[in-house]
Parts: sequence; structure tokens; C-alpha cells
Amino acid sequence: MSKNYGAENITMLEGLEAVYHRPGMYIGSTDEKGVHHCLTEIIDNSVDEHNGGFCDHIIVELNQDNSISVTDNGRGIPVDIHPVHGISAATLVLTELHAGGKFGGENSSYTRTGGLHGVGASVVNALSKYLEVTVWRDGKEYFQRFEQKIENGKVIPAVAVDVLKEVGECPKEKHGTRIKFLLDSEKFSSEFYDEETGQQVKEYYSFKSKTIADKLEVLSLLNPKLKFDFINHRQSDVEEILKQKDKIVEQEKVKDYQTVVFIDENNEKHDIKAELPDSILLETVQYTWLADDVNKYIDLLVADNFKRDDEDENLSITPVFSFEEEVDGKTKSVFVRASFKWFGSEKSIINGFVNNIYTPLGGTHVTGIKKALTKTLKSYVADNDVVSAKEKKAFGDVTGDDITEGLLGLISVKVAEPVFEGQTKEKLATREVDSAVYYAASNYLQKQFESNPKIVKDVVSRILRAKNARDAAAKARKISNQSFDKGNVFSKPAKLADCQSRNPEECEIYFVEGDSAGGSAKMARDKRTQAILPLKGKVINTQSMAQTKAGMNKILANDEINAIFSALGCGVGDNFDINKLKYHKIIYMTDADVDGQHINTLLSTLFHNLAPDLLKEGYVYMAVSPLYRLTNKKQVKGKNEHIYLKDDLELQEFKQKNAKTIDQWIISRFKGLGEMNPDELKETTMNIETRRLAKLIYDEKENDVIHKTFSDLMGDEPEKRRQFFSEYNDLTDGKTSVKI
Repeated sequence: MSKNYGAENITMLEGLEAVYHRPGMYIGSTDEKGVHHCLTEIIDNSVDEHNGGFCDHIIVELNQDNSISVTDNGRGIPVDIHPVHGISAATLVLTELHAGGKFGGENSSYTRTGGLHGVGASVVNALSKYLEVTVWRDGKEYFQRFEQKIENGKVIPAVAVDVLKEVGECPKEKHGTRIKFLLDSEKFSSEFYDEETGQQVKEYYSFKSKTIADKLEVLSLLNPKLKFDFINHRQSDVEEILKQKDKIVEQEKVKDYQTVVFIDENNEKHDIKAELPDSILLETVQYTWLADDVNKYIDLLVADNFKRDDEDENLSITPVFSFEEEVDGKTKSVFVRASFKWFGSEKSIINGFVNNIYTPLGGTHVTGIKKALTKTLKSYVADNDVVSAKEKKAFGDVTGDDITEGLLGLISVKVAEPVFEGQTKEKLATREVDSAVYYAASNYLQKQFESNPKIVKDVVSRILRAKNARDAAAKARKISNQSFDKGNVFSKPAKLADCQSRNPEECEIYFVEGDSAGGSAKMARDKRTQAILPLKGKVINTQSMAQTKAGMNKILANDEINAIFSALGCGVGDNFDINKLKYHKIIYMTDADVDGQHINTLLSTLFHNLAPDLLKEGYVYMAVSPLYRLTNKKQVKGKNEHIYLKDDLELQEFKQKNAKTIDQWIISRFKGLGEMNPDELKETTMNIETRRLAKLIYDEKENDVIHKTFSDLMGDEPEKRRQFFSEYNDLTDGKTSVKI
């Protein structure tokens, strides 16, 4: 670095030279996103011709060498000499920043365009190895080529090889423009350190055919009657699409606006749905999109964002809401087009477009439609008796996020001279659009609600489910973060009878079925080391619910599950800490009947989904409580002898061994633990000297089998349970070690 710093150290970059040296200022980045931004700038110019009513067909062609062209049948860039600058208008727009037909207000060639800044085509030229323009106008064809030059070691971008020239004739009815360019790969690259080789590696970014196809497909849906062709000559892409043939054919059943053909070496076309010949080389794949209306965009969102086999997510709550309206504002008019629909999914996707440009960060158009949905729905529900009084009251507390949960759709506006936040146009800032969208959407929704009260009821029900899930999530966040450390804001479960010891290694907690058994257990326990938590009936089945965020929120908001993890003190999920576990023996103490076994299974499912380490570390047990009590009729020293048997199998074995004296015994069957007095409960299930415990063993080598077993037995598919039981008839081996 020179210590001298004077006027000679100041460098001024002019025109396209500034673009070449600082491309990020103009296209946002020089990675893959930047590559596609360059193509988008050119495509948007052609779509602007359509918006002006002059174009109905756009062709994008990707070549093997990664060069690409965009051809439209618009008016064609003007080729005459500009009266001020003395060069052809086509040359001017391709070599000068802020030059184009999109300025001048009402006198401009375009009233609604995304290319407001006038830098798109010239920026692409500056960042290309070469760029060629072909124009068809008035029965003549014109051509000009620009190339990157190096003079004295310095790169000079977008140098015209020659002036724009007439190169031939064309039919008088032919008109339009083709821009072909090859981006400078060095400008779209990055270096990173490869740890395996220990060297700096350069990565080059190029066009992704899927990204291009997705872009053109969306544009076709946003612009009904505008035809798009994507012709791809890259052999690697052709081979990849051949592999996906069946998937694409399946998609076309929904996408009736799309056709896909392969083109062979003889220029013959083969529809992807047809049987493809093995003997012919397929060199090109061509996608064509031509949509009749914007509503198909909903199908595209469903296909891209929902799991096909998830019935809850794909559940249709409402028909498609769709409208378009020209709204005249004080300073400018705005064309508003929207399409949306509610589903059972937790996802909310409202994509915004301005003059066909996708705005990933939203903006005033998205704000306008969300505001219309919230205010119109709340007002209509408050003023009409379409739902119960209880639902109406609850609806007053819903938020905008509750209303848009499960809503898929788009809001597309076309407006003159839109204001974006930055050249990359990711967020709309035009204030007039907010009020225009709100006005159009509110009027439409009000009419729809008045004529379809049944739909309103379905929507309100859907929104209230979202609100309840949000409330459950708030409650779940508290329980997931809790422990019994000092400063904890949570109290112990009200029914927990805790033990005196604070040494987890000697502490036990019994989950007891019902208050009745809980009362006896509290009297029978060792207060120093044994805690009792009565459970109110069966805990919920968490298997299917645990697979979704909303389901997890409902699980953790459940009072019984809340009490369980509050008592254990170890937290759940990301906040689980086994070192904070208060008891190293977690014991299910339930009745020795089918209901008791079901409760044990539900508790095991709960821990498997929310705190599997409790099982893996061997902290979970089942108390083997007796089903039968045998009382000897003969007293010894004034007392009757008692024998406790855990199930029918043990009773049968006892009868066989004591066949001759069986009449001396009175056999009684316990209806439940609550029927036992504290002494009996202590002797049979709580005294560490006489009780029997079954330890749940989690073999991590069998992870896949364990997960599948829980899914089959506790999931939502009865057929899998039937199949399981048909394969495993006898699951009882009488051992006191239960393997899960």
C-alpha cells in the first residue's frame, strides 16, 4: 500500500466499466442468484412488451456452451438513430445505463414495467463475454454484436464489433427482438478453501435449467394467453429430464397448461408421454407453457409445497377465491389480480408480484391483501350470526397470522413506475398499491362472504384451529424450557407428592393410574425416596401428533403431559437436559389389565417421541402389579397367608402345582390398584425388597425396528396394526425385562 495519497490516487469508473468492476451493486450478487438475475432482466423486457399489448410469445433457448437467448414477437427495439445521442436506439439501450423506453411517464413506451431503473440489458452486456441483438422490424432484420475487449491488460466491457446493421429481409408480419449472451464466468465465481486438498478452489456458477423452467412457468400463470417456450440443448439436462420422465408425465395431469417434448438429431419431436425410441439420439428438450387463467398457480403451489400423501395438509377448506380489478387512485391506477385458497396445512404462502417481478420480501401489495383479509373477515363475523356466540367471541382475538395460516395464493399488481427497495426489486415500496389492493380485495371478499355464509363458517373454523394451536404453542414454550432450578417460574404439579431426597440416583417417581390408587400409593410409599404423581386417565397418543410442529405444541400444552415433564424437571425437545432429571427410576404403576397396559404403552410412546434418552439410559420401569390375590383359608397364628399373582398365566401355573390343595385358597381378582389397601400396595409393588419391576430396555442397534414398531402400532393406519398382530401372535414371554 502506497503511503502517498493524492488526487492521482482517485479513480472514477464510468458507464459500464463501473458495472463490470462492481456488479453486486447492480444485480445483488455474483453467485447463482446473480446469474439468473441477468436472465430475468432480459425476460422482463419481453414480458413488458406483452403488458403493452404487443407480444404473445417468448422463447428462451439455453445452449450447450451455457450461452442463452431470449426471443419475443414484440415490436422490436427501435433501430433508428437517436436524435440526441447520434447512435441507434438499440445500441443506446444496450450500452448506456438508464437508457430505455420505460421513462417519461405518460409519454413513455411502457406504462407498467418492472424494469424501472433502465439498467437491465446494459448491465447484462457489461457482464458478458459477448452479447448479440437481432431485431425484426418493418420487413427487415438488423444485427449487432458486442464483445469484451482487453487493452493494456485492462478489461473493457461491451465493445461494439460494428454498428447496428441491416443484414437481411424478413416477412413484413414478423417483428420482435432476440438477445443472446454468454456471461463472463470469471465474474460469476467464488473461491473457497478445500479442507480435503488443502488448496483454494474456484467455483463457477452457471444457469440451472430447473430455475429457468420454474421462472417461465410462473410467468405463464401470471400472464394468461402469453406463450412461453424453453428450449434446452444441454445434454446433461436432457438426460436428467429423461430420468424424471414418469414424474413429469404425472405432473402434466395437473398442469394442463404445460407440454414437454424431446427433439432428436433429425429435428423430430417426441412427446414426453409417448414411448421414446431407443435408437435415436435425443438432443434437446422443449417445455411449453400457455395458461388460460391465474388460478392454476394454486395447483403449482400445492405441488411444490405439500406432501402428496398428506391428507391433512392437502385438505381443501374453501374453493379458490379469485378476482381482478383496475383501481383508479389519486395519482395512478393499479391493476390488481389475486387468487387464493385455504387448506388444512400449517403453511402460509402469499407470493407477491409487481409487473410480473417476484418480490420475495413482499411489500405494500402483500400488506394490502393481508389487511383486507383480516379486517373484512373480523368485521363480517362481528356483524353477522354465521357462527356461535362462543366462536364469535374467540374470533375477536385472532391475529393476522391465524387468518393466513393454511392460505396459499398470489397477489399480482401492475402499476406505472413502481418503487422498489433496491435495484434487485425484492420488496415493493409504492404506497398507493397498499390502498388499491385493500380496496379491491375488501370489496370482493365482502360480496363473497355475503353470498356464501357456509364458506365463512368453514374459514372461521379453520382460523380458530390456528388460534388454538398458537395458544398451545405459547404454553408449550413454557413447559419445554422449564426445570426445578432456582428462579424457575413454574410450580410443581399440584398433585405431585414429592420425595424428601434430592439425590436423583436414589429417587423414584411413580406414575399412578387415578386419584384412588394415588391416595393408597402416597400412604404406602417411602417418603424419603419415592414420589407419587397421579394421572387423570390415559395420556394422549403422541405418535402421529409428534410429527408436526402444531401437533408438538398440542402435546406439550396437554395438562397431563405438562404435569409429567414438570415433575421430571429435565425439559423436552431442544431444552432437554438429562442431567436435570430428578428421578433415576420412572415407574409406571397401573392396573394389571388391558387398560393398564394401554396406559403403559401411551407413556412409552410419549417418552420415545419427546425424551427418548430416558429410555436409552434405562430410567424407565413398569411396576408388575398383581392381578390376583390368593388367601389361605387356614390361619397361622391368627393370620391368613396371602400370595399375589401377576396374571392369568401365573394363576394357571399355581393351580397346576397345587391341584390337591387348591380348595384351601380363596382366589380374588383385583379390579385395580385403588382396591388395594396401603399395606398390600406396599408389599406387592412399592417395597424395594418384595416388589417386581420390569425395566424397559432400548437397544439402539434396533433403532429402525423400534421406530417402525411405534409407527405401526400407535400411528393412524389400522391396517399396519392388523398386519403386525398377524405376524406376532404371542408378545408375552413372562419375563421382567421388556425390550422395546
